[in-house]
Amino acid sequence: MRSLKRYLLPLLLLASPAWSLEFAGQRLQAVDSAEACYLVFMRLYAATLYSDAQGQTRCVDLEYLRPFSREDLSRATLKFYAERYGPQTGSQDASELQRLVEAYQGVDSGDRYRFCLSPGHGAELARDGNPVMQTEQADFGQRLFGLWVEEVDPQGRARWSFNTCKRSVF
Repeated sequence: MRSLKRYLLPLLLLASPAWSLEFAGQRLQAVDSAEACYLVFMRLYAATLYSDAQGQTRCVDLEYLRPFSREDLSRATLKFYAERYGPQTGSQDASELQRLVEAYQGVDSGDRYRFCLSPGHGAELARDGNPVMQTEQADFGQRLFGLWVEEVDPQGRARWSFNTCKRSVF
């Protein structure tokens, strides 16, 4: 039993999200996590919210648990954006949304996208740690972040914008 624990613990640590990351020259700590589910049992991705101590700079890291094509990601993003913010805002943000969907690539299980916001740095979408899109439009960045995180309470816990699986990660 002792030898099983010795091998299992390092594997669990490798499979879990990092507890901190750096963005815009700041160290961000993981403050919340959840899994997105469709129809209660179909796990889509694991989301981890990172924040600086003041809650000004934030990232949401998505580790995909199943494959999605570029078209699936683009279609879902545009659909949820229109549902959440309406057609007028969608029209206003059309050029930035087009840049976003052009930056998407399909994902396999284990691939990651990370979206970060910082007042002095703007917003950035990264695929597996490599930036693929940046914007200085703060309002658009906030709305895009809202596709995953509706709000963050004073303790740093997220109110997720997606249907979460029934088990808690933190």
